[in-house]
Parts: sequence; structure tokens; C-alpha cells
Amino acid sequence: MASRGGRFRVRGLGRLFRGVALLFVWVLGPAAGATPPLRVGIYENRPKVFTEASGVPAGIFVDIIEAIADREGWTLEYVRGT
Repeated sequence: MASRGGRFRVRGLGRLFRGVALLFVWVLGPAAGATPPLRVGIYENRPKVFTEASGVPAGIFVDIIEAIADREGWTLEYVRGT
């Protein structure tokens, strides 16, 4: 019976190790740069939000969201909408 108890301990440690490893991946994953970009909708409403002739988003709202993103360390992805 002593060997049987030893097997249960080994199985329990394996499960514990897997659980701790998954916990580290779950907690440290976003810190490793796995966060997706923040998607921001762009529509035409001068002077608040618009697209320049070169295709670059512009306007006061774009300036504000870019300042916030810079301060917070976000990456922005502009998405054209209606």
C-alpha cells in the first residue's frame, strides 16, 4: 500500500505542476506583449474625425485618442466605418 500512496502523490504533483504552469501563462501572457491592438472606428465628420487625402486618420478626436494611447501604452488600429 505504501507504493500505491506514492503513485497518488506523484499524480497529484503532476496535476499541481500543470495547474501552476497554466496559471503563470494566464497571468504573464498579457505582460509578454500578447495584447491585441485597440480597434478604433473612423468615420467622416470634420473637424472631429475624418480621413486625410493620404488616408491617414485625423481630427480632434483622433488627436485625443492617440494622446491617451501613447500615455497608456496602447497600440491603435483604425477601422473605417459608416
